[in-house]
Amino acid sequence: MSDGSPTDCVRLAVLGFLKQPPALIVSGINRGANLGDDVTYSGTVAAAMEGVLSDIPSIAISLAYIGGDADYTPA
Repeated sequence: MSDGSPTDCVRLAVLGFLKQPPALIVSGINRGANLGDDVTYSGTVAAAMEGVLSDIPSIAISLAYIGGDADYTPA
């Protein structure tokens, strides 16, 4: 467990916190779409990017929604 950002969690795993590096990083589910010029400010996307920089296949999952209760079923 980490009190840091999603990227910190990936770094801890890659730096040896786990006995073996992960085979895949799935980051998310982020509430709200990660689109446009500010996508790198998303912790969800940044964690996936950190995985890619460490040569680990990675994906960030987001849920685009407009108001009301978010339905995470599709994600």
